[in-house]
Amino acid sequence: MRTVKIVLVGSKDIGKTALCVAFVCGTLRKNDTDRTAPPTFNPSVEDAVYQKVANIDGELVLLRIFDLQLKENGAFDWEIVRQADVVFLTYASNSISTYVYMRNQRNVIVSHCRPGAVFRLVATRQDEPSQVPHACGERVARAIGARFVATSYESPSTITDLFIQSARAALQGEDDVEEGFGMLSVCNVCIIM
Repeated sequence: MRTVKIVLVGSKDIGKTALCVAFVCGTLRKNDTDRTAPPTFNPSVEDAVYQKVANIDGELVLLRIFDLQLKENGAFDWEIVRQADVVFLTYASNSISTYVYMRNQRNVIVSHCRPGAVFRLVATRQDEPSQVPHACGERVARAIGARFVATSYESPSTITDLFIQSARAALQGEDDVEEGFGMLSVCNVCIIM
């Protein structure tokens, strides 16, 4: 069975763990007493690893998903990033500071990746009021040769598509960035702080 290594990097408390749990488990468990409450789970404090076997184009593939905490000083296990087939550079769309941090760190992160790695710039929390227009994410994604993908916990198929299509691109050794995911909305305003 082939293995695809997927690494999620970004600031803490932006939804990386929720993306992993939603993909691996298929859902985020709702609060038992209030079904309208936000999803509950234990967010990661340290780096975490998840695994899932997925059927990609008729082939069973092991997806090893590394949820890395990018520290303020930029320190984390760069060796894991170097070995990654897919890298999700992640920020929360409801937090300008996480976007600015990812935008400022993107070149450092990309420089530690192996040639041929597949990149995604992932905006989480699209189900909350946004502080970062999609055009900003799209601009950063183009600068590093990545696709921009906006995710929401209210749309689990978006999360599944993100992981499966990214793994497929890594297995095929090609990533047609221009093709897109078909789940983007475009805003013509980009505010850079």
